Amino acid sequence: MKKENGYWLGNNRNAWDVTKYSEKRASALNETLKRCTQCINCEDCKDCDFCRNCTDCTDCTDCTGCIDCTGCNNCKSCNDCNDCNDCKDCLDCSNIDHIINFKNNKRKEEEEELK
Repeated sequence: MKKENGYWLGNNRNAWDVTKYSEKRASALNETLKRCTQCINCEDCKDCDFCRNCTDCTDCTDCTGCIDCTGCNNCKSCNDCNDCNDCKDCLDCSNIDHIINFKNNKRKEEEEELK
């Protein structure tokens, strides 16, 4: 593990706050993140901040490009979201607000084309 800017840095730029995690604990948690990049203070991709390109992340905040995320907040460009809040540009999202907004935006685009 490398210590940089107050974080222990692991594989794929995953990081753990040095004030909350020992190097040994951060190293062990690093081993739980198999398909994740740029996760902060994360274990098995749960309760992460700013995770990228993860699979099966749960209850994360500001995740981007993940697959099968569940219960996340403010996810962007993810696939197969389930029960997430404030999704943006996600595909196959089960969030009803996201589906409604997507359909409304699509309808507006079609109306603009007809003008």
